[in-house]
Amino acid sequence: MRKKLFPLLFLLFAFTLLITSCGGSSDPAVKTSTPGANGQPSPGPSSSGNPTTAGPVPPQGAQLIDHIEDQKHWDHCSECAARPGQQNPPLASWDFQQFQHTPSLDGSSVKFGIGGNEPYGNALHITKFDGAHNGKHNFIFEFDIYGSTESLYAQNLESDLFQGVGGRKFMFGIQCNYDKGIWQGWNAQAVHWVDFPQAPCKKFPAGQWTHVKWFLERTSDNKTHYISVTVGNTTWKVDSYQPSIGVSNGWDDSLGVQFQQDLNGDAVDYAIWLDQIKVWSW
Repeated sequence: MRKKLFPLLFLLFAFTLLITSCGGSSDPAVKTSTPGANGQPSPGPSSSGNPTTAGPVPPQGAQLIDHIEDQKHWDHCSECAARPGQQNPPLASWDFQQFQHTPSLDGSSVKFGIGGNEPYGNALHITKFDGAHNGKHNFIFEFDIYGSTESLYAQNLESDLFQGVGGRKFMFGIQCNYDKGIWQGWNAQAVHWVDFPQAPCKKFPAGQWTHVKWFLERTSDNKTHYISVTVGNTTWKVDSYQPSIGVSNGWDDSLGVQFQQDLNGDAVDYAIWLDQIKVWSW
């Protein structure tokens, strides 16, 4: 595994202005669930691409950003992936390899690896799309994931969609908590992970592909709305609203995704592959 160390000044420059992770796995959770849902997708064909039929389907005319795993501009770090405000966080080494033929669904997956000797270290991989996407309020974020045998020892696996609009930060932080066996979302205001006990998340089987699809909404009152999650052919209603936050550190109008790997208490190295990462928006 290649080890890459970033000086602190580079991390501050490259990531503080762009994005920060939702935090390490030790954050306490706050359970919330608010009824009601808006922006439900309409059944029917998409504008381009082939959305999976399990779970929600984007409406005709939705914008598609596809093959995100093949994008040129990815950034990576370990220190920025720690719990916000944590002093001297555990660090991890990371590995990033694009255009992997095996394993792959379409001949070109991306490999994320994590290692090191410090328990509960994290590695974050970030990409931001071109241009502003301020007019987009509804999102379907989907991908296929394949894990090494050692990935079963991960602490958590995190996959986030983020949007910056008018100086406001909308972080759809999402993680499969391997310890609790449930999905969690992010409360940016309280800096807490939020349990979604209504949406179980079993460890993704090693050595095979699993499809994950999240339906998300940025509401008119500036909340992040987690509507549903689909794993394979099973969809769970989540229906949880979380607050967004205003920021003053140079967040631009943007849209992007990030993936974070967390080591467990034994710091077991592992790798995951992602393929057919896509974001539908409307």
